[in-house]
Amino acid sequence: MSGPRREVLSLRDVSFAYKGASRTVDDVSLCVAAGECVVLCGPSGGGKTTIIRLVNGLAGGYFSGDGRGEVVLAGHPAKGLAQWERAELVGSVFQDPSTQFFSSQLAGEIAFTCENLGYDHDRVVELTDGAIEELSLDPLRGMPNDSLSSGQKQKVAIASALGPHPALMALDEPSSNLDVAAADALGRTLRQLKERGMAILVAEHRLAYLMDVADCFLLVRGGRVEREVTREEMLALPDETRLSWGLRDVRKTMRPQLPAPSASPGRGAVLELRDLGVSFGSRQVFRNVSLVASAGKILAVTGANGAGKTSLARVLAGLARPSHGTVLVGGRARRPLELRRMVWYSPNDVKAEFFTPSVQEEVMLLVAHDEPHRERARRLLRELGLWELRERHPMTLSGGQRQRLSIACGLMSERPVLVLDEPTSGLDAISMREVSRALQLACDEGRCVVVVTHDNEFMQSCCTHAYQLRPMEGATMHERGTEGMETRGRGEPAPGKERAGRRQKNARLWALYLRLTKPVHRTIVIGMVMSALSVVAGVVPYLVAISIAQAALRGTLPEPSSLAPMVATAVVCATLDRILFGGGTGVCHKADAGFRVNARHILLDHFSSLPLGWFGERSSSEVKQAVSDDVLGLHQTIGHAPTEVVRALLSPLVPLVVLFVADWRMALVLLAYVAFFVMVSMAFMMRDFETLSVRYGEANVELSSAVVEIAEGIEVVKTFGSAKRVGSRYRDAVERLCDVTFEWTKLTAGPFSLLGGFISPGMMLAFLGLASSLFIGWGWLDFSGCVPFLVLGPSIPIGMLTVTSGMGFLRTAGQNLEHLDAVLSAERLAEAAEPRELPLDPIGLRFDEVCFRYAPDAPLALDRVSACIEPGSVCALVGDSGSGKTTFARLVPRFWDPTSGDVSLGGVDLRELSSQTLLSKVAIVFQESMLLSISLRDNIRLARPDATDEEVVEAAKAAQVHERIMEFPEGYDSVFGSADCELSGGEAQRVAIARAILQDAPVLVLDEATAHADPENETAIQAALSRLSAGRTTIVIAHRLNTVAGADRTLVLGDGRVIEEGTHRELLEAGGRYAELWETQQVSLFAGDDTEETR
Repeated sequence: MSGPRREVLSLRDVSFAYKGASRTVDDVSLCVAAGECVVLCGPSGGGKTTIIRLVNGLAGGYFSGDGRGEVVLAGHPAKGLAQWERAELVGSVFQDPSTQFFSSQLAGEIAFTCENLGYDHDRVVELTDGAIEELSLDPLRGMPNDSLSSGQKQKVAIASALGPHPALMALDEPSSNLDVAAADALGRTLRQLKERGMAILVAEHRLAYLMDVADCFLLVRGGRVEREVTREEMLALPDETRLSWGLRDVRKTMRPQLPAPSASPGRGAVLELRDLGVSFGSRQVFRNVSLVASAGKILAVTGANGAGKTSLARVLAGLARPSHGTVLVGGRARRPLELRRMVWYSPNDVKAEFFTPSVQEEVMLLVAHDEPHRERARRLLRELGLWELRERHPMTLSGGQRQRLSIACGLMSERPVLVLDEPTSGLDAISMREVSRALQLACDEGRCVVVVTHDNEFMQSCCTHAYQLRPMEGATMHERGTEGMETRGRGEPAPGKERAGRRQKNARLWALYLRLTKPVHRTIVIGMVMSALSVVAGVVPYLVAISIAQAALRGTLPEPSSLAPMVATAVVCATLDRILFGGGTGVCHKADAGFRVNARHILLDHFSSLPLGWFGERSSSEVKQAVSDDVLGLHQTIGHAPTEVVRALLSPLVPLVVLFVADWRMALVLLAYVAFFVMVSMAFMMRDFETLSVRYGEANVELSSAVVEIAEGIEVVKTFGSAKRVGSRYRDAVERLCDVTFEWTKLTAGPFSLLGGFISPGMMLAFLGLASSLFIGWGWLDFSGCVPFLVLGPSIPIGMLTVTSGMGFLRTAGQNLEHLDAVLSAERLAEAAEPRELPLDPIGLRFDEVCFRYAPDAPLALDRVSACIEPGSVCALVGDSGSGKTTFARLVPRFWDPTSGDVSLGGVDLRELSSQTLLSKVAIVFQESMLLSISLRDNIRLARPDATDEEVVEAAKAAQVHERIMEFPEGYDSVFGSADCELSGGEAQRVAIARAILQDAPVLVLDEATAHADPENETAIQAALSRLSAGRTTIVIAHRLNTVAGADRTLVLGDGRVIEEGTHRELLEAGGRYAELWETQQVSLFAGDDTEETR
């Protein structure tokens, strides 16, 4: 390979064999020039990682072995370089970033690299701050590295490698733990580094994010560089060739449009989550997660790095406790101990869960060693392709083999739920497909499988449902770190921008709060005024007592006839104090009720104008959270805070005003006394605060790790009688946490007690007595002038502390308000100012150069799609998963508007129709039927509320579900979901079809309506759909082509484009993608028939 002027790296006929092993790299030659990016790709075990280790010096250094050939770095033979010289030239990033961490926090990790290169302190600080700013990682500064998500750890590792400004970056699968957005951001970062002149060598399986970065790709297989491939050649590779090379898809794989899991349990439900939430201290990771996972299904849990996916997986496995909510398995709520016995958990790094010296022993570890279990183990190992490896040590297996072994162990354990965390991390295409087949085997055995994954290609291959875990709004910066990793200029004032951003955010939230509370502003003010008056009334009895005492000391005590009105006034004001404060609180509670009504009206009005796609992308719990939880979460700010805050502020303020009027010098002495002890106490309490907080966090992390270690391996620990040895780490961690806690308590307990003692009422009275004596002795006051201070002074510090201690509710209210802001900021569906009407004639449908993407930076889901569907005809949409079929269909009822192009119905652009008109003309039957917990009659009547009972029955008969409904005791009045009304999935689907029949819309959209039906239900559903589609313009999405062979027209979609169109016969004769799919399905069908006959 020829390069530009200056070569940074050159390998010349390099070979290497690890000690005691055969040659891993054989006669490899390559070079990387400044400003160039070279990607090593190929199947697992081909030698890519060894080449990276030869470059950074680990191979032949840390990993002993025999090598020959020459490695040249920046014109210097690597053999002649000291290790620190090589480290200065080469920045290394490993696949598992935690293996290269030496420090507990971000800044220390970057500084560690620079300090070991001998840089002075100022240089270390400059490079450390520069790397953090360059990758926008400032929000991670205060977080322990052990507490970061996998993606965040990878970002820290890259920042650490960039710290000393190396000439070459050597990265070993850096995207293995990153989500799609973070991988794309990594690609942009590498491109910017390349443009600055840095040389980059990457070993990688995921290639899509590198297509705009790489100058060439080197296929490494069997320890050799077999060929050099350009970007254009890589993009043009046939899928068969690419897969034979073990390469993942080089094009960005869009997240497949999988159905979301149900939020309510049905038949086959195994795992159920109800309002689940996880918090770490005061930081909430996620909340209100509700979903149901069924037997024989694979649920993918997706989301951005740091959204809480691994935390969710650990809660499901019983290794962590949720902050709220319930996990049910088999219909019963389970404690963590029960979950550990019922859920098989495979962590991201499965090496940690293997305990025996061979694959065969590992599979048999947790079961009885009898013949039935041995036979089952042999069958599983053969089915999972591990039989030939049964004598191998688990640690010698490749990543894909280890994942399959973990799945085999889960199947042997006979636990009903399998939870896997990133099972395809670092796997090539072949290994990924093997893991997919293993999970499908688990489904065939009736297991419920939950997979935490970023891998869209893997999701496409085997997952049946998907749930996107969204990070908490407001916890984003602390929980997720940064979304992207784009570099920015060194001189950019990031902290200033952050402060400006916070000010804008606070202003926006305050404006929203005022908007939500607008109808009750006057009521709240009345409550606050009543609270203020109650404080004034409450001071009057003290003033009366002071007046009487002063008169007595001066020898002018009033007559009883004069005292009586004064005492009566004090009693009345004391009573008035309670009445006014209680009344003010009641008024504010009335305002709270009005606020709830107004806020929910605003939310419901907003929801009614959102595109339907917004709801499809989110679970129902998010809507419930906004309408119920978030609105209720603001109760304290309206029902209590206005009166309590006013009282807390005025309770010390009014007495202070009285005391300043009495004598400003004595009042200043009182304030100085309180301020002095507060400042002194805080100075002592904040001493070593940062150091101790870091040590406390580290001790907590260590304790959590020790607990997890015991929980994960408890069966093995007890089996081998090693509980005492394994428990020693846990005991050490507990002692360390106790020591840190005790030390922190010693540091703060004294100053806090000092403060409490010196501002307690007794001490305040003593101080004021002393001050009064001095003032009297100096002639500044007489004894009667000191009375107001002795009566009112002791209560003032208590009022001040009440102000600060009562503000805790603001944090929770802020989180609720931020979520409401996120919901109300969602873009509404634009409505036409003057909506048009549809013609009365039969309605056709037209797509004209339609493009659509789900997010501004997302790839196109539909790319210049044009199609014309004639009135009354049936159009089938077919193609591979993720090809754009569901997106196409959901643009018809205007779930979203196209990014560009037009969709028209009856010659009228959908954007020129009112939503009500459009939805009345389009009937939809989804893959997952949605029925409400109301009577079956009302469920059908949802389509047309004014329909008569006779019309409802006729619709049910046409949908082939009337006889089943009449089997229930209450017939059509049976409430769906009740004990007397249980419907199978196919029967519920027919009720949904009856609803569509009753709607009698001229356009029909069928989205895989028979996908999950058994043969009997499928026949009934097909008959019902035939009646429903008669005479209507119909769009049918189908994977089983035999169900749409009679369509008037078929569109074949691929990568968001229409790649073929025509009738069934025309497409078969064309011999294109449709013909391939047809032939594949027919072969599978006949193979299945043959299997049944053999049985």
